[in-house]
Amino acid sequence: MTLIERIEAASATDHLELDAIDLAIAEWCYTGGAPGLVNYDPEMWLIRNGGWASSIDAAVALAERVFPGWLWNVASADHLLNLRPCAFLAAPEDNGAPEPWAFDRDVYRGDASTPALALLAAILRATEGEG
Repeated sequence: MTLIERIEAASATDHLELDAIDLAIAEWCYTGGAPGLVNYDPEMWLIRNGGWASSIDAAVALAERVFPGWLWNVASADHLLNLRPCAFLAAPEDNGAPEPWAFDRDVYRGDASTPALALLAAILRATEGEG
């Protein structure tokens, strides 16, 4: 199972899995998955910056550090329709279009049990270039 699949399948109440996802994100940052975040020991990176899987603030900070200037959007779930939270990450617009989610840009989406996990999935998809 890929890290994106693990993130999208994780339960908000499975703290062992959330901790494992945080460690995997730290290792991903350390091994160069996140540009410019490669000079840290994964365990120290996790101690200093962890909590991405359970904190929307930490996930947003990671998105802004990995993709500075990119647009992000997180939508909460509609429990009446059994929809899960989703997040979108989009590259900045080159042509100055006023619409922030214009169709001529790459938009990456993540769906998961929490907004933080959804944003993590979108970050990884954007890094891999898979919409």
